[in-house]
Amino acid sequence: MELANVDVLTRDHVVVDEEEARVKRQRDAEELKEKLDKIARSMPTVVTSNKFGSQAGAGSGEFHTYRKARKREVARQEALDEVERLEKEQKGFQEKLAANQQSAEAKTAKNRAKRLAQKEKQRAKKKAKTVTAAASADEVQEEEEEEER
Repeated sequence: MELANVDVLTRDHVVVDEEEARVKRQRDAEELKEKLDKIARSMPTVVTSNKFGSQAGAGSGEFHTYRKARKREVARQEALDEVERLEKEQKGFQEKLAANQQSAEAKTAKNRAKRLAQKEKQRAKKKAKTVTAAASADEVQEEEEEEER
């Protein structure tokens, strides 16, 4: 009896030969190892510097150790909360600053347009005045010429 040609049932109840089953198990093992490595990399590493021994219960000095560790953790949580609050405050400030700059630019553009319109109006008025003055000067000159004749 040859072992290479022996058929084996897999989880899917599909008959495959032994070599294909071995390759599939090997591939599954590699995928599982990759998943475990990914999970291990994503988990934070916790270093415990104060491990208890194998004795049952803790001694009277352990309360102070616990209190100190708890105090460190509370301080760490407060620092994280403070950083989050400052980031939120900074983000709000930046948004407000951008809104203020945008409204200031809009106001400046409006005032600029108003100034330019006023300048154009003054130029047109001045030009009309010089045209009128020139026309009246021409009329005066023509009248003087007529009187001389």
